[in-house]
Amino acid sequence: PDSTPVIIVAARYQVEDRIEGLDAGAADYLVKPFHSGELSARIRAVARSHGKFPEPYSVGTLSINSAERRVERDGQPVSLTAREWTILDRLLCRPGAVVLKRNIEEELLSLGSETESNTVEVYVSRLRKKIGRDRIATVRGLGYRVVAESRNCTDNHAVDLVQRVREIVDDLLKKPWFAGRLT
Repeated sequence: PDSTPVIIVAARYQVEDRIEGLDAGAADYLVKPFHSGELSARIRAVARSHGKFPEPYSVGTLSINSAERRVERDGQPVSLTAREWTILDRLLCRPGAVVLKRNIEEELLSLGSETESNTVEVYVSRLRKKIGRDRIATVRGLGYRVVAESRNCTDNHAVDLVQRVREIVDDLLKKPWFAGRLT
């Protein structure tokens, strides 16, 4: 049997519907409408509880252990706040790819904190001081990206999980009874 955890996203909000979904084997149940930051947080929580985080990996001189939320630079521990970890984790999901500033703001909002117009810049500046100024590049008018170096992942669970989610969504979209349910 497939052990891929499933999060149900539905407009059905009745307690009975949620109970039915969870009893059917879903790892979580999220009622629409929802904030994208909440969905991201729930995906991370499900991944943590199902052991789907990749093994520790490295990006240049950084060593990252997502399951333990631990970062080392040149073998030395780096102390990160929850907000700094959230931003770094988001950037490291796809080294070299641009992460939009507004998406980072949404992630920070999902932590239950207010953001000012320069909140992201402040935390990125703090991160740069901790992990190296040249690690995070600003993409003017868009956001930020981690400067891609060799990423030595010992496990591809995260990539496999994303691919599996895409396959499941593609299959659902082909079902006539599901048509239009994601809007």
